[in-house]
Parts: sequence; C-alpha cells; structure tokens
Amino acid sequence: MEIKSVGDVNAKIEHDKLKRIEALEKKLKRLSYVPTSTLALLLIYGFGFSFIASGQPSIGDFFLLAAAIGVVGNANVQRVNLLKELFELKNGK
Repeated sequence: MEIKSVGDVNAKIEHDKLKRIEALEKKLKRLSYVPTSTLALLLIYGFGFSFIASGQPSIGDFFLLAAAIGVVGNANVQRVNLLKELFELKNGK
C-alpha cells in the first residue's frame, strides 16, 4: 500500500488499530473457555476417580487441583490485561 497523503496515513493507522482490536477479541474469546473446560476436566477426573479407585485422594490429586487453580488464575490475569489493552485501543487513550 502506497502512502501519499495524511489521509492515507490516518487510514492505515485506523486499519491497524481495527486489526489489533479484532485479534484481542479473538484471544479474549479463547481465554473465556479456560475456566469452564478446566472445571469439566476436573469433574470428569473426580467422577472417574471415585468410581474406579478407592475414593481416597492422594497428594497428586491435590497437586492437580492446585495446578488447575493456577491455570484458571493465570488465564484470568491474561484476560484482564487484554481487556485493559482493548479498552485503551477503543477509547483512544
């Protein structure tokens, strides 16, 4: 794309901004699935564990739960950061 005037520069900046907003919204959509999918996996594991095993949790089960909490927490922190960036892009800070 050849830039010939100030209007072309402004259009290019606006186009790049819209592409960045679209990418941020796509990442936010993907990150919104993390808590639900983690819960589903933990429930499946828990039901499977209670029916197959003796039902006594081991230390590994607690580490699995701690890891799941960490994953969901990290996803939420990333979502907050993306929301801040999205807010700044949309409101022109």
